[in-house]
Amino acid sequence: MSRNKISEIILGLIIALITYVAFLYIYKNSISPTHLYLGYNYRDLSLGVHCICVGFLLFPLLWIQIKPRRPSDVAIWLLYMFSYAPTTFVSFHVLQDPFPDALFLLMALLLALILIELSRHHRIKLSFPLGRPLFIPLDAIFLILSIILCVYIFYLIGYNFNLDFEHAYVRRLAIRESSSLISGYVLAFGRSVIIIFSVYMLLVKKSKLAFITIIILSIGIYSYDGTKNALILPLFLVLIFILLVQKRSNIAINIILLFMVLASIVEFAYIHTDIISTYLTRRIFAVPGILNSFFWEYYSNHEKVMMADSVGRYFINASNIISPTYTIGYEYLNNIKSNANTGIWMGSYAHFGLIGILSLSMVAGFILGLVDNLTKVNFAVLGYLVCAYIGILWSEQMLHTSMLTGGIFYILISLIVYCNPNIMNSSFAPLNPEMGA
Repeated sequence: MSRNKISEIILGLIIALITYVAFLYIYKNSISPTHLYLGYNYRDLSLGVHCICVGFLLFPLLWIQIKPRRPSDVAIWLLYMFSYAPTTFVSFHVLQDPFPDALFLLMALLLALILIELSRHHRIKLSFPLGRPLFIPLDAIFLILSIILCVYIFYLIGYNFNLDFEHAYVRRLAIRESSSLISGYVLAFGRSVIIIFSVYMLLVKKSKLAFITIIILSIGIYSYDGTKNALILPLFLVLIFILLVQKRSNIAINIILLFMVLASIVEFAYIHTDIISTYLTRRIFAVPGILNSFFWEYYSNHEKVMMADSVGRYFINASNIISPTYTIGYEYLNNIKSNANTGIWMGSYAHFGLIGILSLSMVAGFILGLVDNLTKVNFAVLGYLVCAYIGILWSEQMLHTSMLTGGIFYILISLIVYCNPNIMNSSFAPLNPEMGA
């Protein structure tokens, strides 16, 4: 192991440890007292329990790629940061019986993270054969689809942009009850494929039309259904691009998040407000861990759903099955309309138990491996953007719903076509050829 590699690991361990201590301070003094009615409990843990939490938090940093070598390294890091790590922060605080529930939960998540890591290293590359190279103006086709989707968004919002943040949740509930499946899938295609490819076209090919598409789709989708991620995703993808182009490691993300936690502490201690801790620190670090803990606790003591809330109802004799996200909203958040969505691991557990976590982790790793094999040679930047999107999506959405509602299926189809070496698109030269090595 090189000296630089050892230095990166040590730096990652130090930043993670400081983040753990800083988060517990703001969680104990600001987040927990303000949101105690939602189950944000705080316990004074013993030194031994803190050592267990820190051990689970730091162990993956010994083998996760800190400096990305392939696109899926970014997805693994984001799953670690936005689902696994938050659970190590709060599980011993919020679970009613932390021994053994919290310990078993962290062991299951650690095993799931390892399985994703192992299963993504395959050489399968989906493609379709062509007798000879075929010229298809994919960039032009993509831009035409973008224009059509923008027109459709204008139609849905009545040509009226709405950036009202206060009533976004109300608007989301109304759309959820009234929208059709077709409009939902069309918007999923826009939120995933169109925005990702638009950012790629903007950053790599300097397309002004792609920039206009990003603005219209982001604001338009938020105006229609109140999805805040539509506004955040393009900015997040640009940030990922900047970090990678400058050849900075994944630790840069951790440093940014650490400064956010420290800023929330300064705000709480000196300004006596909790805006940062409530809207940023709580949302990023507390909510995923708490929801993972709630899912684990509830479905450890109740029958698994077995997808009876969707396609499983055709094979299982079940009636009036409520989706796990709404069940947790009802049982823990006192609001059955609260869509307490969680990531791929606890979503798998709610449906299939421990075997679901393990098997669907391997499926997730296989999907990440497909993205690697399609993009890492000539389309590395596109691959990094896709994996950044997947990492964030899987931190807060179940695997099976992410395929259509989250747009991962559409992304894979688009990559199979766009990255096919036998399809001659407009001239393309990788911005950083060495990134695909």
